[in-house]
Amino acid sequence: MSLQSKEIEILQSQLKYLEVKKAKVEAARTTELEKSQRLLEKLCQVEGDISIRQTLALANETIWMNILDPINEIWPSIQIIFQQKELIKKATKTIVQGREKLGDIPTEALNIIKLLNSKSSYEVEEVGVSDRTATILEVKKVLTKRNLIDQLEERSETLELHVKRLTNKIETLMKKGLPSIYVINDKLITQEDYTLKMKEVAESIIK
Repeated sequence: MSLQSKEIEILQSQLKYLEVKKAKVEAARTTELEKSQRLLEKLCQVEGDISIRQTLALANETIWMNILDPINEIWPSIQIIFQQKELIKKATKTIVQGREKLGDIPTEALNIIKLLNSKSSYEVEEVGVSDRTATILEVKKVLTKRNLIDQLEERSETLELHVKRLTNKIETLMKKGLPSIYVINDKLITQEDYTLKMKEVAESIIK
């Protein structure tokens, strides 16, 4: 009872593909999680400025430009949030596809390993396995792939929690009066267009 060499090659190829995907998600996660707290502080600063505007009912250009300054400062991080959302979508697709391709293979792999370990050297040769150790190592790659998928899912979920936290903060600010940062289909507006949008808001208020 053994895996065909072609099946092993396919599993090796899928394993390498998942390792590349995992490295990309991990790199993005490591970089952005370090910036999350600073970004939240900046967003809180924006929230404070908006609250002042609402409390004092002071619609003037100076306040809106003060709001724009921290927004411009954190804009690169906002762009990264949107990039991470796309990365999470791709990771989720990879996870689903990976599990669909694996199917019941991990269970079969465990059964093969148990079978090979339970047989004598003679019995192993009788079922067509010439090298028990090498065969078990190859079969274990299936389990390694399954573990990689699980790790990718866990890290993707952690990254998604941080992205949602920051996205929810931005959306709360928009509900309080901050002009929307979205264009069609929830795509991020360009920084230049957003600056113009803020200026238009300020000008419309002071007229």
